[in-house]
Amino acid sequence: MNKFFLFLKKYQAPFFIIIGLVIGILLANFIKVHNTSVFSINSALIYAIVIIAVLVLVFSMFAGLKSKSDAKHALGLPVGSVRAIIALAVTVLFILTAVYFYQTVGDKERLKLAENILTILGTLVVAVSAFYFSAKATQQGVDVATKVFANSNQFFGKTPIEAIQDAINKNKADWKKKYNCEDVKLGKKESDGDKFDMNCIVFIVAKKAEQSDTSVQIPKFISHTYQEKTYQIPTDIREKKEEKPVTLDVIENLIETHEDEWLKKFNADSVMAALKVEKGQTKKIPCLQFSVANKQDQSQTQHKDIPDFIHVDGYKVPTDVLEEDMPTQDSSSIQLGDGIYREGTNSIGTLGLKVYKTDDDGNQTDYLLSCYHVFCSVELNNNQTTTFDPSSGQKGIFSEKGDIKLGEVTQGYLDNYMDAALCKIDSNINLSPKIKSFTRSPKRGIRIISTDDVMNEISVFSHSYTESRKVTGKIVARKTNKWVTINGYDYYFKDVIPVTKISNHGDSGSAVLDSYGKVIGIVFASNDLKSYIIPISEILINFNLKIHHV
Repeated sequence: MNKFFLFLKKYQAPFFIIIGLVIGILLANFIKVHNTSVFSINSALIYAIVIIAVLVLVFSMFAGLKSKSDAKHALGLPVGSVRAIIALAVTVLFILTAVYFYQTVGDKERLKLAENILTILGTLVVAVSAFYFSAKATQQGVDVATKVFANSNQFFGKTPIEAIQDAINKNKADWKKKYNCEDVKLGKKESDGDKFDMNCIVFIVAKKAEQSDTSVQIPKFISHTYQEKTYQIPTDIREKKEEKPVTLDVIENLIETHEDEWLKKFNADSVMAALKVEKGQTKKIPCLQFSVANKQDQSQTQHKDIPDFIHVDGYKVPTDVLEEDMPTQDSSSIQLGDGIYREGTNSIGTLGLKVYKTDDDGNQTDYLLSCYHVFCSVELNNNQTTTFDPSSGQKGIFSEKGDIKLGEVTQGYLDNYMDAALCKIDSNINLSPKIKSFTRSPKRGIRIISTDDVMNEISVFSHSYTESRKVTGKIVARKTNKWVTINGYDYYFKDVIPVTKISNHGDSGSAVLDSYGKVIGIVFASNDLKSYIIPISEILINFNLKIHHV
C-alpha cells in the first residue's frame, strides 16, 4: 500500500486527470440514461449515490497522498477513522439505493420490498457494528500481545496458578536479593493500566525503571519446572505504593468517625491517639491506644481481637492495648498549698489555682478553682449534668490545715466536658497565686495541647495534697473520652487529656503546668496507669475567668 501511494504521489497530476475523465464519462452516461423533461427523485438518488462514491474515493486518495511515509495507520488517518468512514459510507449508500428501488417498483411490490429492505437493513447494522467493534477489539488484543510478548519467539501456554505459587515459594528470597526488589507475589498482568486475565509473577520495586533502560535485570519470563513440566511464566514489575503517613492528627480524625464502632467491636473502654508503648518504653509511633478492663491474649481471641494494625480510610494504623481500671475521682487534697474540704463533708481535694473575674465596672473578684466533685460533693447525683445550687446550706470551703475557712462555693458545673467549681475567697484570706513548693508556678499564659506535644512527649508537672514534692509526668494523648466513677456514679467525659500517672486519691483539682509554667489544666481523675485532666481553656471560657499569674 505504501509503494502504491509513493507511486501515486509521483504521478498524481495525470492520475487525477484520468480519474476526472472516468467520473465525467460515468456522470454523462447516468444523465443520458435518466434524462427526462422533469427532474425526478430517482435521478436525484442516483446522483447522490454517485457523488458519495466519488467523494469517498477522492477523500481516500487525498488522505493517502497527504499521509507520511511512516504513518502507523491506513491513509495516515487517526486509528479507527477508516473503519468509521467505511461503516458510514456503506450505511448511507444502502439507504439511498433502497429508496431508489422503492421509488421504481409498482405499488404491489412495495410492501414486499419494504420487508426485504428492513431485514437487510437490520443485518447491515449488525454487520457494520460487529465489523467496527470487533476490529477495534482485535487491534487492542494485538497491541496487548505485542507489549506483553515483544521480542519473544517462544510459545507460552497457560501456566497453572499452583506452578506460579510454587515458583514464588521456592525462589522469593533469592529473587528479592538478586533483583533488588521489595516483594514478589502472584498477580495479574497489566499493561498501560489495564489488567488482563493472565496470571504472572509480580515484582514490587521501589522505583520502576523505563522499558528502554537496558540495566533492568528482571526478565520478561521466568522458566520454572513444576510436576515434571517446564513453564515460561510471565513477569510484571510494579512500583511500591506509598502508604498514607499516619500522624496523631490523622488518628484523632479517624477516632471521631469510628470510635463507637471500634469500642463496640473490640469491647474496649476507650481509645485515643497516643504513642505506642512496648515493654514499658514509649516509641515514636503514633497509634490507636485501646484501654480494656482485661487484656486478652490476642492469639486466643476471635471477634474481639484487636489486630496489630487497623486498615481504615486508606491508612494502616498501628494499635496498642493497655489494661487499666476505670478511673475514680482524686478527692481529698488541696493545691496552691494545701488540702481542702466542703464543710459538713469528708470529701477532700486539692486547691488548684487562684483565679479572678472582672465585672463590667472593672471590679475584680478573686476565686479558688478546684473540681466540682470536691467543692460541690453535696450536690452530686446520678445525672450527667449537675449545676451548683446557690441556695445550698453549708457552702464553706476549709483548708485541711487548721480548719481555716477560705471562702464559700458560688458556682460549679459538671457535665461531659467539665468538672470544675469556684470558691469566692473571703476578704480576710491572703492567698498567694504561687503553688506551694513548686518552682514552676503559673506564668503568663496557658497551653493547649497539640499532637506535636504528644510526639515530643512533653513533660507536665503537678503538686498535690498527697505529695510533698512536684510530680512529673508526660502527655499520653491530646485528648480522649473516658467513663469515670465519681462517688459511686458513672460519668462520661469527652476531650479530657490523659497523662502518665501524676496523682492519687485526694489530688483532684491539682493544677498541671508545663516546663515554662503555662497552665494545662486541673487533675480530676486517675487509675493505676494514667491521670486525667480537664483542659484549662474549657474552664476559663465556661466560667469567664482569668488566672492569677506569678
